[in-house]
Amino acid sequence: MILAQANLESVPDSTFKWTVITIFGLILIAASIIGIIVAFRKQQTAIEPNTIAVRKAQKRFNHDLCLTQHADIKRRLDGHDAELNTLWNTVRVEDEDIRKEMRASFGQISRSLGRIEGRLGITLEEK
Repeated sequence: MILAQANLESVPDSTFKWTVITIFGLILIAASIIGIIVAFRKQQTAIEPNTIAVRKAQKRFNHDLCLTQHADIKRRLDGHDAELNTLWNTVRVEDEDIRKEMRASFGQISRSLGRIEGRLGITLEEK
């Protein structure tokens, strides 16, 4: 309220500048003092020695276990290989059977088309 009624035009510019600098300086000094007080009040915490006992881990893998696991994996892979070979041979036999059936079906279709062409008197030229 007082500043609203005051006539600030008659106050020189340098006065405002030094007022702002002084307020800023007082804020910096107060922050420094508070920082120093907090630093001195902080209690030093002592680091206690580590009480955790370190011991060697149990041996989990040995040569016999590795050989057993390797033999098991090899046995399983051999079984899978045998199964794949059996499936592949089955597919090849079935493929040949399907091809025979298809040749027979196409032969019947070709004979039927020949009979139809003969009855209609149509001659198809091969390209």
